Amino acid sequence: ARFCIGVEIGFGDPDGKCKEMAKLLHEDAIDPDTGDIAKALRIDSQAKYGVIARGGAELYVRLPKKGYREWIWDVAPGVVVLEEAGGKVTDTNGEALDCGLGAQLAPHVEGVLGSSDVTLHAALVNSYQTQEA
Repeated sequence: ARFCIGVEIGFGDPDGKCKEMAKLLHEDAIDPDTGDIAKALRIDSQAKYGVIARGGAELYVRLPKKGYREWIWDVAPGVVVLEEAGGKVTDTNGEALDCGLGAQLAPHVEGVLGSSDVTLHAALVNSYQTQEA
């Protein structure tokens, strides 16, 4: 499965958890030449959701530093696009994101995981929870 993740590693994955998740999800996850996730698309903005919705990648991972709360306008439109295309977006526990709490997601949301389908999503959530254990 191909990852579509942010350009700035220090903002979208400061602890390197995404790379560890990739290793759990597939062999040869890390490109030996770059040390980055193999075949990962690194782009900014909510365009990542659209790339996955159109089939250009399968997995979206955003794991900001502890204590950061996502703004709903940075998440909600992308969630609609991906879910309308048959994908799934949740928090790192596999729970639906609640965009009705005000301007930000709930304080307990540690990150956002998205995938092109439900089966891949279960594996993605499991990879996060496995490397967290």
